[in-house]
Amino acid sequence: MEPQKRVKQMLNARVILPCAAAFIALVLIVLICIFASNANRMQNEYALARDSIGEDLYTSLYMFARSYDGVTLAGADVEGSILPSMRNYYLAATTLDDAIVNAYGQRYQLLDANMRASVTAAFEAFDDAFAQGRSTSDAVSSMSACVQNIEQLLSTRYDANTRLMPA
Repeated sequence: MEPQKRVKQMLNARVILPCAAAFIALVLIVLICIFASNANRMQNEYALARDSIGEDLYTSLYMFARSYDGVTLAGADVEGSILPSMRNYYLAATTLDDAIVNAYGQRYQLLDANMRASVTAAFEAFDDAFAQGRSTSDAVSSMSACVQNIEQLLSTRYDANTRLMPA
């Protein structure tokens, strides 16, 4: 009979409760570590996606500005080549800008309403000048100011690794 008493003494509440509490604490610690790891991984993926969209936005705006560089060259095909190319880059940039704002908030917006209105007005100035056979000098100065503002945005809102910084 003595061996049965010894087993019963080892399995009493004083032994079982601390062991169960330690086991539950261990399980909770492991779960917290797993959830923290997953949250950290998701946050890193979120940042990588934001940086990727921001880099594409940078490229579109950079190419928009570089496409404009040849507008004052003699014999440049402004109406047939330069402006359509600029429109394509600008459309891509506004689409990416809208996407980044929808996904990450207003702090990441690069092209505000004033900038968009200025660029649209500059494109319209070119269209009007071509349609009426007038000089494009006003349109050129208007678009030059827009390109300058975009270049300034690119230099102030992006870091050295072309990551878009919040405003």
